[in-house]
Amino acid sequence: MGRHSERGICQIINADFKALSDYLAEKAFFMGDKPTTLDATAYGYIANMILPPFNSMIIDRVSQFENLCQYCERMKQEFFPDYLPS
Repeated sequence: MGRHSERGICQIINADFKALSDYLAEKAFFMGDKPTTLDATAYGYIANMILPPFNSMIIDRVSQFENLCQYCERMKQEFFPDYLPS
């Protein structure tokens, strides 16, 4: 990533998250109605881009994928119901 401009990095991240959003579509989890190990992995990456307690251009853009935001909320409720952000 070091050789890319900030704008280029944003374009790469946007394309990656669009692909994730398109694949998830209207499903509750990536492989259907129940979470799998794919969801455990995907959540770690997606949540790190959507849930940080600070602002950035990338977070603002990625947060516009509503189905991924809803997915993060489902995963939090399913596996971390007592999670309180600091």
